[in-house]
Amino acid sequence: MSSIGTGYDLSASQFSPDGRVFQVEYAQKAVENGGTVIGLRGKDGIVFAVEKIVTSKLYEAGTNKRIFNIDQHVGMAVSGLISDARQIVEIARSEASSYKSQYGIGIPLKYLNERVSMYMHAYTLYSAVRPYGCSVILGAYEHDGPAMYMIDPSGVSYGYYGCAVGKAKQSAKTEIEKLKLSEMTCNELVKEAARIIYLVHDELKDKQFELEMSWVGKHTNGKHERIPANIKTEAEAKAKQAMAEDSDSDTEDIIILNSKTLIQTKFKLSPVMYIGAAIALGFIGFFGFTANLLVAIVIVKDAQILWTPVNVILFNLVISIKCYFGDFLVSIFGNPVAMVSAATGGWYWGYKMCLCPYLLEKYAWFMSTLGFASIGNLTVMAVERWLLVARPMQALSIRHAVILASFVWIYALCLSLPPLFGWGSYGPEAGNVSCSVSWEVHDPVTKSEAYIGFLFVLGLIVPVFTIVSSYVAIILTLKKVRKRAGASGRREAKITKMVALMITAFLLAWSPYAALAIAAQYFNVSIYQDLRSINIQTIEKKNTNIIYAKPSATVAVLPALLAKSSICYNPIIYAETKKGRLENLGESCLSTYSVYFFESLRTNKRTRNRILKEKKKSRRTFVKMRNPIATVVLFLLAVSIFCDGTTHAYNVLMATMGGTKSHTIPFVALGISLKTRGHNVTLLSAFPGPAANNGLQEFVPPIFEKEIILESMEELDRELFESNTHSVLKRVCDTGDVRAQVALYSGSISRQGNPSPWSVTPYFGKSLTQDMSFVQRILNAACLVSLRIMHWFMITGYLQPVLRKYLGNQLPDVRDLTTEIPLTLQNSHYSVADSVPYLANVVNVACLHCKPATHLSPDLETFLQRGFIFVSMGSSVRASGMPEALRQIFVAAFATLPCNVVWKWEGMKIKDLPSNVRTAAWWPQQELLGHSKLRAFVSHGGLLSLHEAAYHAAPTLVLPVFCDHDGNAAQAEKLGYALVMDLAGISIGSLRDGILKVAAIHNNSYRTAAKKRSTLLRDLPINPRKLATWWVEHVAKYKGEHLKSSTRHMSVIHYYSIDVVIFYVITLTLLMYGLKKLCWRTISKQAVKKKIN
Repeated sequence: MSSIGTGYDLSASQFSPDGRVFQVEYAQKAVENGGTVIGLRGKDGIVFAVEKIVTSKLYEAGTNKRIFNIDQHVGMAVSGLISDARQIVEIARSEASSYKSQYGIGIPLKYLNERVSMYMHAYTLYSAVRPYGCSVILGAYEHDGPAMYMIDPSGVSYGYYGCAVGKAKQSAKTEIEKLKLSEMTCNELVKEAARIIYLVHDELKDKQFELEMSWVGKHTNGKHERIPANIKTEAEAKAKQAMAEDSDSDTEDIIILNSKTLIQTKFKLSPVMYIGAAIALGFIGFFGFTANLLVAIVIVKDAQILWTPVNVILFNLVISIKCYFGDFLVSIFGNPVAMVSAATGGWYWGYKMCLCPYLLEKYAWFMSTLGFASIGNLTVMAVERWLLVARPMQALSIRHAVILASFVWIYALCLSLPPLFGWGSYGPEAGNVSCSVSWEVHDPVTKSEAYIGFLFVLGLIVPVFTIVSSYVAIILTLKKVRKRAGASGRREAKITKMVALMITAFLLAWSPYAALAIAAQYFNVSIYQDLRSINIQTIEKKNTNIIYAKPSATVAVLPALLAKSSICYNPIIYAETKKGRLENLGESCLSTYSVYFFESLRTNKRTRNRILKEKKKSRRTFVKMRNPIATVVLFLLAVSIFCDGTTHAYNVLMATMGGTKSHTIPFVALGISLKTRGHNVTLLSAFPGPAANNGLQEFVPPIFEKEIILESMEELDRELFESNTHSVLKRVCDTGDVRAQVALYSGSISRQGNPSPWSVTPYFGKSLTQDMSFVQRILNAACLVSLRIMHWFMITGYLQPVLRKYLGNQLPDVRDLTTEIPLTLQNSHYSVADSVPYLANVVNVACLHCKPATHLSPDLETFLQRGFIFVSMGSSVRASGMPEALRQIFVAAFATLPCNVVWKWEGMKIKDLPSNVRTAAWWPQQELLGHSKLRAFVSHGGLLSLHEAAYHAAPTLVLPVFCDHDGNAAQAEKLGYALVMDLAGISIGSLRDGILKVAAIHNNSYRTAAKKRSTLLRDLPINPRKLATWWVEHVAKYKGEHLKSSTRHMSVIHYYSIDVVIFYVITLTLLMYGLKKLCWRTISKQAVKKKIN
């Protein structure tokens, strides 16, 4: 009687008429769907082993543990719903903690088992709750020896010597029952537990898994611990070895190729045949490897592709390399394996290597895919050459060529993947010399007949028809051209000979294979023998409809040898084609090809002129480059352009010509991120070093490398625009224009339509925040207006004339150019600054350059252990340039501090330096700010330094020097993580007191506020660096027009609707005036009338 669906399965507290509690059974089913967990109890301890199924490739190894510590001496392994299991773990830990606090000793395992089982049972008694969907195994080593219990979802518990729960519990229990557990040590149990988990997992054919193991016993002094990695690794290795030995220990006459149905006899050839096959395979492998290697060298050295105009030369290069690469892989992996098998008299590598080796996953599938890809490549090359000769106006573009090359591999996978999903099969062939498609087996279950037919049509007939048609069309086209030109047929005969060679080689390699497979599947050929009479009682799943065909020795080996010899034919064909090139299919292909790619890369003018001269000198059809270095470089450039076109790599130019050296830091961080995404990044900067040191391309105009940058504005103009900077500035990159704003100057983004009201936009050069008084707002408005006026004069009076002088009068107004910038990456964030209303074209990426602290040198670590103060005035202020009186104040204040000081000092060694102070011209600032022993950070108030302090939760003492330092310091002080002091009038005592106030360990509001800022900066939906990278790629892809606001073109009157306000004011004034006149006239009439009366 089934009660499912009658309402008895809706509550855990209700029995069905046949005495069942369905909710409990459902909970037990949830446990059976989980990974297998086993517990083994030996004579000196307990071993837990858990099979953790890996459900995703993104899964992080070692997470979602299934084994837990309950107390120091008690372990718990769980299976089922992990969230339910964690609740049980917390209950058990609470019970253990309460017992220990009450009695002063660890909780006995028996008592803990009773408490947990009672708790789980309680959840089966009430309708408002549901049973726990998990089973747990408890184990401990107590004074009387090891003990182990298992509790199921109903709350029932039993003591066990060995138990298993989860998906494969029955198979695991069968294996456990074979063990003599009472005589085994923990070390022996570990090996057996690993073997059992691997065995039951293999039987289930499930996904990948991780093995989690722990133990508790006499050897651990009663403590529950994870099994050491070396012991666990050894146990897993022996488990895998045992499984491999089991799978190879089948009967001598039968190999199981498919666990469902397929079997195949071990065809035995004579020793002479095996030796002959080994010699033949050895020759094919050696010749194929050597020939394909030479083809690759010729391709790289000559940089010539067959019959290729400039618009498809890259496609043919890639296709040829792919053909060569597939044959090259076959010569490396395929032939040596088959040769060893032939030399040893049969498939030497075992069943696992045939179907599932660790190196290539599927050997037979891998080799078949390469073979089909080679066939597809030859077919595609034939079609492409026909288009070039017979339809020159329809020649393939690079984009079409890339799509076609990708289609080749899709085609190969479509032909090779079906056996992995049950249609057809792979297995030993040719006297078990190699592994390939099982054409010798006719199996209706896997429908091998249909699969062989599928391969015959799409893998042979269609390619042969396409190749023959293409080359016949080429010959006919050349024949027509010869008749029109009145030329001899000598060249046509040579091409015909080459075409015949290609077709003959193709058919010779693959036709015997196809013919034998079709004969085995569709015809009752006399050389085949029905082997259904073989005794196959040892096979668990039999199928009497399977026909096993045993060909003779010669017939079995010949097709495989001919197919493998195709790796020798392709190089011969390439060589013959190279020898017999058509001379009227293009002019100076290689030279034109060089110009094409160098122009695609937009290289400098000098390089293009040199290549154009080479093109004029060369009037031959094909040019042989005599400079091997140039050829290799050209080849690499071709490949890079190909990758650039298919992976959407962009050329990114980042320019930061002003500010200080630290302003390049965010650019370098963004450049590194873009480079890892495959883009070409160049940094145009006034400061050499940062970009080049991080692997980016860097361009620094020579004038900026001088000690004295500016002696006159004319010198700057000459250096900027008469040197190589000119070509760099004129270079057009793929990404469009993305502004990266370092300082918080609102004038730039306001040109793009962003609101910048003076009431909430403080001037960065003053100690102002959004919380301004009336007087401060007056000062702020004056500063912002002055800054706008100065900015306008600099652009219109100096920058615009200089740019037009060197770039042409057609250059638009610079202010209009800034208006059209689609996106601004602003080094700000509401976590470290006031919240400001911006449009979508402003993205805040503060702390773009910040990163977690890493390890320091052992010597420095020792110095920091006492606690330390880090003092750095950044790269814009040289501490060594401070007045001597101020330096003495710093030194004296540092000497009185109760901790060490790390000071960024660029000058000569200080003679009176205290012993607790260490100086250097450079320190790893972020590593020091993130160090656990940091007490305080003394800074000049640079924006990047304060961002790093907030990111690493470093309480800061700010000593502003100039420019934006005052504004940055005021903002940091408002947020609470910084104390601001003025350098003017500072004393030893005030400096020391300020440092100690910020560095206080207890009741430190600065440290608390810094931790809050750090939490806000780190708890973001996406890392700022990834966010900036995404936006750059987004603008590069879509050009950013959708981000631009129409407000950027509005005048002040239009933007603030001043004209609308004036309209309403005038209208209202006129209306009120009219009403007044009307009322006055009415009153006057009444007064006159009354007077008359």
